Amino acid sequence: MQQLPLDVPLTGFVDHFERQYYQMYLPGSRDFVTVSVTSSQGDLDLYIKGNATSQFPQEDANFRSFASGDDEITLAWSDPRVQAVCGARSPNSQCPFSVLVYGFSASTFTIVAAAQGEAELLRDGSSVPGSLPAGNTSYYVFRVPSAPRTKSITLTLVDLSGDPDLFASFDTEKPNSNNAQYRSRGFGREVIVIHPSDSKYSNCTEPCRLWIAVLAYGTRSSSYRITASTGLELLGDGEPTNGAVSPLGFQYFVAYSPPRYFGSHRKDLVFTATATSGTVQIFINNRLTPSSPQGGTMPDYPQLITAPDGTYRVNNSIWSSEQTFGGERVVIASADS
Repeated sequence: MQQLPLDVPLTGFVDHFERQYYQMYLPGSRDFVTVSVTSSQGDLDLYIKGNATSQFPQEDANFRSFASGDDEITLAWSDPRVQAVCGARSPNSQCPFSVLVYGFSASTFTIVAAAQGEAELLRDGSSVPGSLPAGNTSYYVFRVPSAPRTKSITLTLVDLSGDPDLFASFDTEKPNSNNAQYRSRGFGREVIVIHPSDSKYSNCTEPCRLWIAVLAYGTRSSSYRITASTGLELLGDGEPTNGAVSPLGFQYFVAYSPPRYFGSHRKDLVFTATATSGTVQIFINNRLTPSSPQGGTMPDYPQLITAPDGTYRVNNSIWSSEQTFGGERVVIASADS
């Protein structure tokens, strides 16, 4: 297999359904390496198998990216999947990976394994796993959409174990509890919402980047999933939010059920929507779907589809609203599995 050295772009060509393999290494001296494939024509898919030095079929890959257009996979030591195939990290680690570029159609491409920088890229809406020893920090970067900026940025850190804290800033690449512009340091899920009216956000010069840090607070290690999104607006408990949609259009929101502490009981979730003009309906699900970037997950958004008889319906919805006087209402019972 051809070697894929760090930070050296290589060009190649694959025919329809043809495969091109590369060999690369994730060094212990770097927090992560991002493998990206760009094509001037055609459609490529990217597959990577960890702790491997030979060719492999697509179904054996640990990491996959099969989006239409360019593909990108980040191999980070904080990712439990990398830890599973590479073992414990040390400064002299050299974990082997086999890389497969698959030609869904004939394509000329450029591939690079970039190890520059210390911040892992977060794709809009994609959920990325991570884990940290106690007291350690992982860094991320989110590419902020170009102006005009009309959508809020929502950072969500879901704790799977330990007590991870969340920090973010537009003006420093390594935010912490002292220099961060935004902080969320509670116990449990951490959320930061940055609204378009925030001058630090609206006046951020191009190319605008939001730098993010996750700290494993306390004496326990932490595992988590982190998401940065401009496509979802956070619904606060009992806080009304305004919105507007075009005919047959959608506006998406995210809401979290309150944490249930020992001895407490989960309560029903009630969602209401009151139209000031026109009519609206509510559609809800709590599913995640695989996302090709970084092998993470993203929300399985309800979507409008056309039925065979020409009528419209919404798929991917588990709960939907019932007509009530003056608005729409959905109740998700606490006993609902």
